[in-house]
Amino acid sequence: MKGYRVWYSVEVQSLKPPPEKILSISCPAQSATVMEVEIINPTTEHLTFDILIEGDGLRGESELSLTAGQKKMYQLVYSPAVIGKSNGSLIFQNKVVGEFWYKLNLSSKSPGPTVLPHMECELGKWSRQFVTLSNPTEETLELIPSCSNTNNFTIDIEYDNKIVLAPNSTIEVPLQFMPSSLGQSNHTAKVAFTCHQLGEWVFIASGTGLTPAPLDPVSVSATLHSNTSLLIPFRNPTNETVFVDVVLTDNTDFLHANLDHLEERNQINPDSAFCLLLKHSTNIQLGPKATLDVPFTFVPGNMRLHEALCVVSIRRIDNSDWLYEMPVDPNHPYGRRYADKADYRSGMKQIRWIYPIHGIPESLPVIDQGAKISCQARSRIEEYLEVSLTGAVPSSATGYRPIRTRSITPEDLQRSKTEGVIVGEGNKITEEFSYRLIYGSEEEEAGMKHSVSLTLVKKVRDKLTGIVNLVFNVIYAPFKVMRYDVQLCITATTGGVWRFPVTFQATEAIVDDVITIESVGLNRESSVGFRLTSQRKHPTLFNAYFVAGSDQEFSVAPQTGELQPLGTKGTLIQLAFTPKVYGKNYQAKLVIQTSDMQWTYNLIGTTPEYTPPSGQSQKPIAGPHNAPLKRGKHRNFVRDNLQLTTTAVSSPVKGAPILGNINLSDI
Repeated sequence: MKGYRVWYSVEVQSLKPPPEKILSISCPAQSATVMEVEIINPTTEHLTFDILIEGDGLRGESELSLTAGQKKMYQLVYSPAVIGKSNGSLIFQNKVVGEFWYKLNLSSKSPGPTVLPHMECELGKWSRQFVTLSNPTEETLELIPSCSNTNNFTIDIEYDNKIVLAPNSTIEVPLQFMPSSLGQSNHTAKVAFTCHQLGEWVFIASGTGLTPAPLDPVSVSATLHSNTSLLIPFRNPTNETVFVDVVLTDNTDFLHANLDHLEERNQINPDSAFCLLLKHSTNIQLGPKATLDVPFTFVPGNMRLHEALCVVSIRRIDNSDWLYEMPVDPNHPYGRRYADKADYRSGMKQIRWIYPIHGIPESLPVIDQGAKISCQARSRIEEYLEVSLTGAVPSSATGYRPIRTRSITPEDLQRSKTEGVIVGEGNKITEEFSYRLIYGSEEEEAGMKHSVSLTLVKKVRDKLTGIVNLVFNVIYAPFKVMRYDVQLCITATTGGVWRFPVTFQATEAIVDDVITIESVGLNRESSVGFRLTSQRKHPTLFNAYFVAGSDQEFSVAPQTGELQPLGTKGTLIQLAFTPKVYGKNYQAKLVIQTSDMQWTYNLIGTTPEYTPPSGQSQKPIAGPHNAPLKRGKHRNFVRDNLQLTTTAVSSPVKGAPILGNINLSDI
């Protein structure tokens, strides 16, 4: 018997040795803590340990090197993302000394409260800061927000009462603060975001209410010698019922001065353009968070800016003082407005809001159709535009046209020098008048802004009539057919506003080219092509179409697309012609249009000349031939019908006998 071999497969299962030590780590979620583990090299050789870390939220170095007899502290970072308890392992491996490990008991609690930056806001306004929420986990967090003080703090979210935080993402949640009293008072809140992974995520918010500073000006406009009304809504920001006093004054010096006893020391001028329409302006009782509409009218009598102040004051019902606390920011405007008069220990009797009002008069609407500037598309015209401003000075005159255009005057025909300032291209006349064009829509503005240049070149004030004439240099260079009615709006530094209608019209441009397409036959397509580029250094969207009345036998491709930039070979435009009948004059007009340019082409389609068919008949049969009447016996159809005894098959009554017998000899 020959020798043989037997193979055995051996599987070795090695269990972990007992842990060197059991370590406990506790940390609030969304924060981090560091644990140090002492490692000693007991040998006389240099050792390098491979480190394995098992457990959520644990991280550290993956390798540790120790010289002979060296002792080193290994740092393990625990930063849990969610709350709960779990286990982990810290394993050290080396081929010489083997393996040893530490068992980790991990515990995570809800995040500790985070104190948000202190907020400051004037009474009656609101301020905002953003709360940053981060989700470092692989789970989606659904946070339910809550606030302990909804009277002063609001979590501004757009959707339902949940905030969805995607994995490994960050979101900023806006928190609004609206004070209800001066100082810090009870302006604190606990803002919490709750989910089952984190528990309650708490932020502490606080704020201070400041005395109101003058608000932004309220602007109102009206045509000369007409009236308009406006409402200023005032909201009581406090949590108690108050008395409200309203004062309207045209003395703007009080804007930066002490306002004590304003009611007694100042009243509105009888000739003022403003008038307060409240029946009772003092001791108006207003509940907490309630709103009072303050109405007034504006009737301008001259073309200048009218200014006024509307001062709204609140007092407590029991006439007690409002406690006041200085703002933390020392540079806050008007933070010390009452510093000279108020004793902050005793507080203030009134809290005031100042609304500056700017009344802007406008000239009467121009009755005529205004100026009209017209030229062909892709051409250029330069004209002077003259406007007359009435009411710019106390005196005014009539019997003139307020706006007109004229060609540029030759030098030898210029008018005699009058009072005024001539400026160069792009300059203004001491900023006494500003001007702009008002368009009816954004589309009109986009179509006009690269086609019109408007420059003020002269201002002439007539000493006798007091009329101010402004002369504008208008350059109009349209690239495509258009017609827009715009307004030239002129504003004086004194506050007057004048509006003049101006019509810009661009008529049909000269045809760019005439393209003739010869047909190869009926119902057979013939095509030609040409290339076209944009007039800019970047691609431009275009639209190609035929105008109404064009023959349908023509087609263009592509109908929409992009024109390649200037300097390239251009975009290929293909024209096709498929005639259906001979003898017709085929014509069409093609328009290719971009946002700022237009090309026009006349198309002519020709058909090949019609040649009638030419053929020969077969050779005739040899004659002579009898006349047609002699080729057979003439048939008597009446006689044949009289011989019928019954009705024929074509009769409605088939096979019926014929009435009576007829003697054939009588025929």
